[in-house]
Amino acid sequence: MVEITVKAADSASAMEEIEKRLGADAMIVSTNRVDGQIEIVATNDDPSKYQKRSEPLVLDKNYRIKGFSDVLNSKLSAEDKPLKSEIVENYSEIEKNAENIKLEIDKLVELSSRPNEIKEKKTVF
Repeated sequence: MVEITVKAADSASAMEEIEKRLGADAMIVSTNRVDGQIEIVATNDDPSKYQKRSEPLVLDKNYRIKGFSDVLNSKLSAEDKPLKSEIVENYSEIEKNAENIKLEIDKLVELSSRPNEIKEKKTVF
């Protein structure tokens, strides 16, 4: 069958031309930007002729994109990473503080529920 190359200002225009020339069943072989234009190579051949390469693409170290965990690990030095024991200590301290706050709130609720007793004690003096 036929393989054609279409250049256009944008991909939508290129796709329209491909559909006109090859029909709605056309298959895109490749898409590139060349001299500020979109270049699409398309065919209406059997797709089995255009299998993906099985070999992985290996980039030079200058072109590799780091994953999120790599970036995060590079930002956090070993000194900055909290140890598990520190996390447990912080958790225990937070638990104690939360319990103290709860006790203080309970005291305030108890005091606010008996305003008459406080007024009576003031008048006794």
